[in-house]
Amino acid sequence: MTRGDTLLAQAWARAQDPHEPIPVPSAPIPRAPRWLSSEDVLSTVVGAALGGRGSTRQNPSAGGLYPVEVQALGPDSVTLSLAWWRTAAKYSTRAWMSCLLDLGYAIAAVETSSHLHGVGIRSIETDSDLARAVRITWDRPCENLWDGPPATSPPAAPPDSAPWTGDVLREALGFSVEPLPPQPGLSLDDLRERRSGQWESAGEAMPVSAMSTLCRQLPAGCVAQLIDPDVLCLTRGDAEEPLQPLSRGDARATLAQWCGGQPMVATCSGAVIVTQPTPPGDASPSALDYGRSLLNAGRYGYCVQVSAAMMGWASRPIAGWVNADIGRAMGRESALITHAVVCGPRSADAHDKKVRKSLD
Repeated sequence: MTRGDTLLAQAWARAQDPHEPIPVPSAPIPRAPRWLSSEDVLSTVVGAALGGRGSTRQNPSAGGLYPVEVQALGPDSVTLSLAWWRTAAKYSTRAWMSCLLDLGYAIAAVETSSHLHGVGIRSIETDSDLARAVRITWDRPCENLWDGPPATSPPAAPPDSAPWTGDVLREALGFSVEPLPPQPGLSLDDLRERRSGQWESAGEAMPVSAMSTLCRQLPAGCVAQLIDPDVLCLTRGDAEEPLQPLSRGDARATLAQWCGGQPMVATCSGAVIVTQPTPPGDASPSALDYGRSLLNAGRYGYCVQVSAAMMGWASRPIAGWVNADIGRAMGRESALITHAVVCGPRSADAHDKKVRKSLD
């Protein structure tokens, strides 16, 4: 076992310990800087994905405290960096997982915006140097150069009091991922309408057809909780194949318990759950494999949220799963939950708007 795998196993054990204290930050957590998009195509792509100055942040967090910043925007690429200490100030040893999920959401937002602006993605590469966490390169270089958004203040150096998150992230980064395919029928309005919703009581159950649409972008091995009928299903990794039933029953109460008793999980209309096949340990995946798994879970979660917004369903990303092995709970091979998106009540106004839009 390498140093990275040992460090990851130790950090995972601490992050999964419900008794591990979570410090309360002594000062407000700074938010990522905002900028005003220029006329350049790439700046417009990034601005539409991550929000411009004075607008609501369009990339809601997957559980962290906005650790992703745009560091540089060149003629054909954008570099996103992680200010991971912001999240560590609140979530301590759990922060490294939230940072990777949040980075995945930001990457997917830029990917989706690129497709909508007609700019193809050439490559997505992460770097173990956290000053250059990920670089997205486009197929079509732009004519104008732009140095990137001005930061509202100089970037703060990471404190010495939160070493675990930075160490684990350095071990878990340094790989490339394949760009996501464009989502059919997506528009810039759908990108702007994606939000993390809230609800207090259960709404109508999400039909199988809608859940299948949410799972279209997901790889094989992800789990979907259908509420009507009550069944846990496994995705097949193919948009044309139906969901594969795993077991019957309503898992919402258990899922809510696994993520701190969140009521929106207990009352959701459906849930899409991304899992890691094997837990860290003697036969664990490498730190790079686990880092890629979490980052991709954020990317897939973004796609699920966009699809939910297109259909008018409220949705919310759920991170912070503790000892959540949904595989063993069903008597199967181990499958630890890394991330999930739950859907709540459907907005009739949003649905009617979609229908009118399709008829125009």
